[in-house]
Amino acid sequence: MTKTYNFDEIIDRSGSGDLKHEALLPRWGRNDLLPLWVADMDFATPDFVVDALKERLNHPIFGYTVDPSDYRPAIIDWIRSHHNWDVKPEWLSFIPGIVKGIGLVINVFTKPDEKVIIQPPVYHPFRLTPEGNHREVVFNPLRRREDGYYDMDLITWRRSVMISVVCLYCVILIILQGCVGL
Repeated sequence: MTKTYNFDEIIDRSGSGDLKHEALLPRWGRNDLLPLWVADMDFATPDFVVDALKERLNHPIFGYTVDPSDYRPAIIDWIRSHHNWDVKPEWLSFIPGIVKGIGLVINVFTKPDEKVIIQPPVYHPFRLTPEGNHREVVFNPLRRREDGYYDMDLITWRRSVMISVVCLYCVILIILQGCVGL
């Protein structure tokens, strides 16, 4: 049986403590703004996710855990079925958040004062994190097509690489592409 979801249903999040609404007044002095500044969705969590969380909550201890045995195989299967790419389990690491992942990549693969290419439109920590770690950010904006999709500007990208820019595109692509569609 296929479940249908109502993405048009408006769910009042007042009092839920959600960042996108609760931070409007303290950050911008107004609470009547449309909060498009954070990647937070306003549709209901699917029942199967809520059910899995409830099942886990039945155990009274919430200590440290290990990766579930199906964690890496699920990722590997998804990448293979969507991109025809065979990823090895040892290539995957769990990182507890996108900003931590960007910082890890920046600090492992570059040195202070090196350059990093980013491709806006992109989540703002892709600019702020390298800058906060003393890297120079080089912008290579994606080109928006008439159909609303984006393409890389390979000519500008090549010029950026040719001027000794450390390019983290391939590594960041794996972290990022929820923003533009991996």
